[in-house]
Amino acid sequence: YSTCTFGPEENEGVVDFLMEKLPDAGIEKINVSINNDTGMKSWGDAVFDERLSRCLRIYPHHNNTGGFFVAKIRKL
Repeated sequence: YSTCTFGPEENEGVVDFLMEKLPDAGIEKINVSINNDTGMKSWGDAVFDERLSRCLRIYPHHNNTGGFFVAKIRKL
């Protein structure tokens, strides 16, 4: 799952919802050779599944690129 936005409601919130609804879904770690941050585990009052830390947030100022959120989701 990937977006070109930084809004947690479109990124971690969507993946967290998926994880709640589909217990056979898992998030895999992503190995890339560019600067990135991990997915958020909370935002405001929302607390997300710990596995969201395996997601990536790629910010424009880290790599001189556009920004992205990426989650590698696999059926277990």
